[in-house]
Amino acid sequence: MDNNRRNRLGIISLSPTQILVFGYLIVIVLGSILLSVPVAVKGGNRLGYLDALFTATSATSLTGFEVVDTGARFSLFGQLVILCMIQLGGLGLMTVGTLVSMALGRRIGLRHRMMIQEDLKYLTLSGLVKTASSIAKVALAIEGVGALLLWIRWRADLGIWRGLYFAIFHSVSAFCNAGMHLFGDSLRSYAGDAYTCLLIAALFILGGLGFVVLMELARVRPRRYSFHTRLVLYSSGLLLAVAAVFVLAAEYSNPATLGAFSGARKALAAFFQGATPRTAGFYTVSIPAMRPVTLLFFMGLMFVGASPGSTGGGVKTTTTLVVLATLVSFVKGDEESGMLYRRFPRGIVQRSMVVVTTGFLLVAVASLILLSVEPFEPTRVLFEAVAAFSTAGLSTGITPSLSPVGRIVIMFTMFAGRVGPLTIAMAIGHKSHRPSFRYPEGKVIIG
Repeated sequence: MDNNRRNRLGIISLSPTQILVFGYLIVIVLGSILLSVPVAVKGGNRLGYLDALFTATSATSLTGFEVVDTGARFSLFGQLVILCMIQLGGLGLMTVGTLVSMALGRRIGLRHRMMIQEDLKYLTLSGLVKTASSIAKVALAIEGVGALLLWIRWRADLGIWRGLYFAIFHSVSAFCNAGMHLFGDSLRSYAGDAYTCLLIAALFILGGLGFVVLMELARVRPRRYSFHTRLVLYSSGLLLAVAAVFVLAAEYSNPATLGAFSGARKALAAFFQGATPRTAGFYTVSIPAMRPVTLLFFMGLMFVGASPGSTGGGVKTTTTLVVLATLVSFVKGDEESGMLYRRFPRGIVQRSMVVVTTGFLLVAVASLILLSVEPFEPTRVLFEAVAAFSTAGLSTGITPSLSPVGRIVIMFTMFAGRVGPLTIAMAIGHKSHRPSFRYPEGKVIIG
């Protein structure tokens, strides 16, 4: 179809970024429509559309916030719709689109490859189609093994078929870092079950490493790991260790959380609860009962989030490392920053600063709006906003009580956290033509 015909038909040319954003919006809207029909709810009672839209946004963005109990309120059909949205959000819209195009024998053009690159946060355009196929294989393999291992443990408690269904649902939810569950109290009933807790933790930790890292771990010898993979592994391991020790120390004597457990169970709960804020939204102890210092620490973990190209949210581990390394270099008087005998390119440093800044701004604006319309204490409101942006899904219990305006704010924050605030900004704006001249520098006093 030529350009004149396209113009006559009123077809607007969208950028790859805009198509990606609108694609996720379409998935959310379609999911909300399916969840709002009577067959999606137990007893045939229609769910309010705002609740359905919130649930669809939470599932697709891999956040895990719930305004209604997923296991108690939704029918099998509704739960399967949620599971499909979680899987679609975890694999990535463009990964699924690529697999469909390949199955139909369609050619993957440059425009499609650019959308895959934006969705996966991949460094180059080369090998993207093969990468998308590998991502699906890796994800389904890990989820399949996780489901099998969970079923072995749960079949005695839930029965063969119900146990299998629960195992599949929670394996997908864990690996995709969604944190949605069918138990009603997340994993609190399994707080002392090391098998279940460590398996679920392994699934969401693997999902939070990023598909590029997972594929590299599967095929490359340790001494040949890329710079990116080494940064991800070092930062993830350090954060897991620090978080576990901090939670154990802060909540050790809290009778409403770790204080109710014995020594071994304390350590297990501390590790699990220290690992989940950066990626998933599962919990084995009461989040609202935690001490303020722990909640504040969790906000920091949630804001950092998982690693690039993963199923988790946040500004990402590598972004945080680049910013911290740049700050250290600036204090030391070095013009360039880097780690592990590598320097960071100027463009990477600039983008990292912008990502962190936009993340702070988004959380700040969302918090201000929520504080103006909700009656809850500031700590809980801020925790909710950070959890929405990071798609962590942990909550102090105020989610079901949010007003319509509050839910809309949280929905937008979840969506922005999933696709990235920079991606949304680029989709709304437009790339201006680079001028053929440069303005003279202007000196300004800062600090």
